[in-house]
Amino acid sequence: MILYIKYMVTRRCKMIVQALVEQLGLPKSEVSLGKVELKAPITAEQRDHFKIALLQAGLELMDDKKAQLIEQIKNVIHAMLETEQLPKTKNSAYISEKLHYDYTYLANLFCQVTGTTIEHYIIGQRIEQVKELLIYDELSLSQIAYQLNYSSVAHLSTQFKKVTGLTPTFFKQLKGQYRQFQPDEELLFDQLSTSFAWFLSSQQRQQYHQALRSGCILLLTNPKKTILWASRSFLSLTGYQPIDVVGKTPKLLQGPGTDPITIGLIRRQLDQAQEVEAKLVNYRESGEDYLFHLRIEPLRDDQGELTHFLAVGYDVKEEDQYGPTC
Repeated sequence: MILYIKYMVTRRCKMIVQALVEQLGLPKSEVSLGKVELKAPITAEQRDHFKIALLQAGLELMDDKKAQLIEQIKNVIHAMLETEQLPKTKNSAYISEKLHYDYTYLANLFCQVTGTTIEHYIIGQRIEQVKELLIYDELSLSQIAYQLNYSSVAHLSTQFKKVTGLTPTFFKQLKGQYRQFQPDEELLFDQLSTSFAWFLSSQQRQQYHQALRSGCILLLTNPKKTILWASRSFLSLTGYQPIDVVGKTPKLLQGPGTDPITIGLIRRQLDQAQEVEAKLVNYRESGEDYLFHLRIEPLRDDQGELTHFLAVGYDVKEEDQYGPTC
């Protein structure tokens, strides 16, 4: 028996659903994004309990037919992107023809369930393919553009930057820096400081070096909040890999327990390029929550122009160890 779940589109959601299945004693077989496969049918009462528990978690049990259609849309898209040549017709006409449904109906259903449009989903999948090829470092940008059916390198670069906030070249350089300077994060920090022309006093630089040596969490973003670099301590705490966070926003750390009022406060302060300090419930890649103390500081160049934000923080459970330094 398969149950399909609306809005279950992240790993954190998957962990929440796994916990609910266990709490309710359902005959679980496998939990994956968007669905739960059960070893045996469940009663109407069990289904109702599960439905209510999902609603309380911000999720929703779906009508099976509609859920299956969402999966079919994704499968058609994935198959389309894996072909050597993209269809000559528009994506909308191609998907509609393959599934024998009106595209407007498919688009509305897809957006309602996943929270994104079909076109944005397609773009996101293509960008993930670009990232993988950039990291493998076996093809030039021109070869990647050709292999993924972009009309030109310029088209690829424009779309990549629009989605990630980074150019493909800079994304590739950051990956190289992670590999090249991993033994010495202070050296990497100075490399970034020089590259971005930050105006830092010697005392500020020493404080950041000390934070790195002490194991504090450091996270660098551009003014649009796109993550450019994360310290090894961040990766160790959250369980993410660089490919999971670079080019994303810190929103990937948020979950059901994250306070929207605190998020709003942080956003307002950063919109005014002001320093902000707060405690926030974040989530690891596994879905486990933790209370995080952070201080976000604006970084400027020698002309006083805002160039980046740098978050420094620690797991509150480790406050005695990291609090004075971070």
